[in-house]
Amino acid sequence: HQRNFFDLDWNEIPISLKYPRGQTLPPKPKNLALMIDLAAKLSRDFSLIRVDFYVIDDAIFVGELTNCS
Repeated sequence: HQRNFFDLDWNEIPISLKYPRGQTLPPKPKNLALMIDLAAKLSRDFSLIRVDFYVIDDAIFVGELTNCS
């Protein structure tokens, strides 16, 4: 298992957490702007929450909301 972290502009953040960074970077999702907008709407009532999405055939699904406060 490998994991990469990105900022809102899809620039890789050079950190690792539990798993090593992947050597091949995934392409920027076509609907990233929409996912960022949806995450902002879903998280607006929380001080700190992680919003996970899955994208399957261009359809966006919410995976989970993880309360981090």
